[in-house]
Amino acid sequence: MDAELTNRSRDAINAASNRAVTGGHPDLTPAHLLLALLQGQDNENITDLLTAVDADQVAVRTGAERVLAGLPSVTGSTVAPPQPSREMLAVVADAQTRAKDLGDEYLSTEHLLIGIAAKGGAAGEVLKAQGATADKLQEAFRKARGRAPGDHRGPGGPVQGAGEVRHGLHGRRARGQARPGHRPGHRDPPRRAGAVPPYEEQPGADR
Repeated sequence: MDAELTNRSRDAINAASNRAVTGGHPDLTPAHLLLALLQGQDNENITDLLTAVDADQVAVRTGAERVLAGLPSVTGSTVAPPQPSREMLAVVADAQTRAKDLGDEYLSTEHLLIGIAAKGGAAGEVLKAQGATADKLQEAFRKARGRAPGDHRGPGGPVQGAGEVRHGLHGRRARGQARPGHRPGHRDPPRRAGAVPPYEEQPGADR
């Protein structure tokens, strides 16, 4: 069974998709996701993980921006929404496998970051250039979990599974909202049952 996305993971993928739309990029790539992870609100779990492997976060961000600058772009009112690239799907699949191997019920942003390092193509090379390899990131993640263990299910029902993400990423946009109050070492709970599914336009969400 696929692990379920945490709110932060869902928000990061939504933000990555929005960034691809803004840039006119026909493909949603791991570089979009890497920047979304770095720039998201309450992203201390990601910055702490990169700090743990001595990665220069400014250099990682600059490198990811450089990757995006080299992507083809299109314009026009009839442009189709971005589709996940093969590498993007590989990142999600890898993160899913790592979550399962770790015995995690939820697919966290840490899993996604490690997946980018492992299967993210050019974005993965940006991380590796700063010493943030998949093996080092996963080891740092294991150590952090030892200090502050535990996924928190929270009061609500399950969120969308990552297997659905691989389908839901295609041709649909959403504006995710970050959740405040996250503490370092703790992954956030899933959304409440009945919450609006991701990748669907939410009227007024930005107001």
